Amino acid sequence: SNNRVLIYNSIPTTNGAAADVVVGQVDFNQSQANQGGSVSARTLGCAEGLTVYGGKLFVSDVTNHRVLIYNSIPTVNNTAADIVIGQTNMTSSSSGSSSSKVDQPSAVNIDPVTGKLFVSDWGNARVLVFNSIPTTNGAAADYVIGKPDFATTALGISQSYTRQPYAAKVFERRLILADT
Repeated sequence: SNNRVLIYNSIPTTNGAAADVVVGQVDFNQSQANQGGSVSARTLGCAEGLTVYGGKLFVSDVTNHRVLIYNSIPTVNNTAADIVIGQTNMTSSSSGSSSSKVDQPSAVNIDPVTGKLFVSDWGNARVLVFNSIPTTNGAAADYVIGKPDFATTALGISQSYTRQPYAAKVFERRLILADT
């Protein structure tokens, strides 16, 4: 629970290698959720999943109920995110279960062929699918996997219900879900 993302400018080849950039904290020696204050474009509250696509960094920010998008890989500490999914602005952090709200998103993944974004919305027991990468805050998902609609959050077990999808990966035109 250091509430941060570490970036190494080259893949470490020795034990104890130092990271070059920290995201979510002002420096490498801090660890408080939201930097000990309020949620903002520069803070994280339990960074759990991440992916990179098209030069953008995507980070699931679990306790702030959002996914942050950085339009380029940060090169300096404490870089602000550019876009937020799951909230209408960078200073909100409430959970919800609509097409534009999430509850504890655990992972993000992108289909490299279609560019679709998959957000594992663990707290709502579903996966949100965006047909394209959002370019504005609070964008609505295009459809949902694991539930019949955006409002349903009931847990279930069947071919079309998920209980708590922790991660979604696309591989050779297949979607693979880890349904804890």
